Amino acid sequence: MENVQVRRDFIAGTRRLENYFWSILLFFGGIGFIAKGLIDLLAARSEQFTQPVVMIFYGYIALCLCIYLVCSIVWNVGSGYNEFNKQTKEMKLVRWGFPGKYRRVVVTVPFQELQEVSIQSQTFGLQPNSISISCKNGQKLPILQTNLTLGQLEYYATQIAYYLQLPLKDTTLI
Repeated sequence: MENVQVRRDFIAGTRRLENYFWSILLFFGGIGFIAKGLIDLLAARSEQFTQPVVMIFYGYIALCLCIYLVCSIVWNVGSGYNEFNKQTKEMKLVRWGFPGKYRRVVVTVPFQELQEVSIQSQTFGLQPNSISISCKNGQKLPILQTNLTLGQLEYYATQIAYYLQLPLKDTTLI
């Protein structure tokens, strides 16, 4: 590995293909539920009043979730970078959040506070595999959480551990 003084790894946020898919699906599904509910409600069938109201409610909830997801995509929530600087001997984690006072979150940790690089992987379940760095005070800082294969995850964690001269710990949950 080359002698690089500053290593910067970029982290993808919410601008992923599956989020675009879900926002489009929620939009058209919500519009469909609202339209069907309004048509049934305006058809003046007095014996079926609650079903159209419930369908309109479900459509409204779907549109609210769609708006939330589109805002997350536009603001690219969760994106950022991990910077490992050998000159200043610091690790800097930068992430973007929702607009407001704490839109940009920056965590800076000196190298001497870092203890180990750990991989958390699951053979089943919905939680994605992740890489975190443990500090001497017991705090775990997540540096990568994505749906990479286990081989890709191990390769990335090995590179980080080698660069920082830290031990690598593998935690596999069965």
